[in-house]
Amino acid sequence: MNTWRCYAASVAFAATKHMICIFNAAASARYIRVYRFFGFPTGTTGITSTLLQLRIARIITSLTPGTTITPVAHNAGNTSLDANTTSGTGSTTTLGNFYRGMYISTEEIAITTFDLDNMWCLVPFAELWNAGYGDSNVEPLTCVPATAEGWSCYSTSALTSSAWDFEIEFTDAAT
Repeated sequence: MNTWRCYAASVAFAATKHMICIFNAAASARYIRVYRFFGFPTGTTGITSTLLQLRIARIITSLTPGTTITPVAHNAGNTSLDANTTSGTGSTTTLGNFYRGMYISTEEIAITTFDLDNMWCLVPFAELWNAGYGDSNVEPLTCVPATAEGWSCYSTSALTSSAWDFEIEFTDAAT
């Protein structure tokens, strides 16, 4: 089993946009298991606070990456990721089920205050999805071999004055 991280910097919010996603094409022979999605605010200039909705969703059928993201291995000795596993932001795809919805504030972050907007910058609060919270009976979000599917952090809202960094932490394995 190999552990990987996809990272997308300063992704601007837009309605019906895949902020970050991972996809396993039907030709893949590997299991992709998503353990965590993260979202970190990056805006420091004053904006009008708005609530936006993000959803963790299954992707079905296909994926056309808008901007391709190259996953980075946690261990430099990992075998190469299957070429049929892709990641991107602003991708075009078909959505399946929604697994989690959340409303987030897009207020700018500031070093002088400690409120919810600033707490999004801290890892425990930046976790949009975490399958590793201690219950070993809960499976991670999984893409199985020979089935075209993936996972996305999907924005249903638009806001042109805010951007976040997004991450996906996942493993790939033969079984």
